[in-house]
Amino acid sequence: QNDVTAKALVDDLASLMATQINTFDARGLANSAWAFGKLKYSPNQKLPALIAAAAIDKMEAFSAQNLSNLLWSFVYLHYRNEQLLTAVAKQVIQKVGEFKPQELANVVWAFASMEHHDPQLMTAVGRRALVMVDQFKEQELSNVVWAFAKLHHYDEVLFMHLLGAVTAKLPHFLPQGVSNVAWALATAGHKDDGLFEQLLGHCLSDVSSYDVQGLSNILWACATLGHKDTVFLSAVLQECSCRIERMSSQNLSNALWACATLGHADGRMLGTWAEAVLHKLDMFEPQGLTNTAWAFAKLGFSSPVLFEAMAEAALSKLDMFTAQGLSNMAWAYATVGHYNPVLAEQLVSQ
Repeated sequence: QNDVTAKALVDDLASLMATQINTFDARGLANSAWAFGKLKYSPNQKLPALIAAAAIDKMEAFSAQNLSNLLWSFVYLHYRNEQLLTAVAKQVIQKVGEFKPQELANVVWAFASMEHHDPQLMTAVGRRALVMVDQFKEQELSNVVWAFAKLHHYDEVLFMHLLGAVTAKLPHFLPQGVSNVAWALATAGHKDDGLFEQLLGHCLSDVSSYDVQGLSNILWACATLGHKDTVFLSAVLQECSCRIERMSSQNLSNALWACATLGHADGRMLGTWAEAVLHKLDMFEPQGLTNTAWAFAKLGFSSPVLFEAMAEAALSKLDMFTAQGLSNMAWAYATVGHYNPVLAEQLVSQ
């Protein structure tokens, strides 16, 4: 991406493909889309739109591998086309018996990443996954578990078999896979203390290799499942504190919410995290803002500077707050005893 010559070449290839799009067969469309997706090449939406339109016209000619490659690529091209998703789903259902483990994992991951939930599709994919459960590699397993949880399609029999395979292969999981499975368990509300403790142990054994997104997701999962492990929490929060500048606003709010939910307070940590929140306050979404205010109040941290800044940030977004968010914000300010007259008036009127 930093090579000017290479970028110019890819630009030329994209322009050439656009002018000759009607000459591409199904395999050519899928392979080209895969290549552009692998390069994360998306200067604009023109080329993905042309590929999608051409693919829809030739959809019945797509093989299982073509379908998987095509849909996977659109996640990385940042292009979502409902007509294409519907057409691909129809073909996946018809050809689901032809999918190999990696192809099935990639296609269901792509549908979940683009938040396209088709119950008939997920049922068909679930049946196929059940047949191949022992053939999935570690990343494929974690992607399938994550996808079903992301789309809130919970099949207890399938989940149990997938998690059994996860347990058997857990020593070989990479950090991303561990955080995906932990997040999926919490999202699905699936209690498996034995597996969850193994996931935390795997993370704790090499916590420095996890990125902050993965760590905040695991913290969120702990709180959502009500699983409090003080040693684990302390180690992960210390690691996050060392890399606090890399944490996004969502990472910060998720981790703080988890600490407050589990009642895990560390005064030194909270001071550091309050500074990080102040630096990134303009990036917080309404839910993240209200969760953060609630968390600091719940943990007994009442910095006037922080709460005044959060009040100012909230005032510009109050019309986007949910009723629960407004209630949590009011509770937080009442709990810490911080009075901002404009915010108070707006909360009452809302």
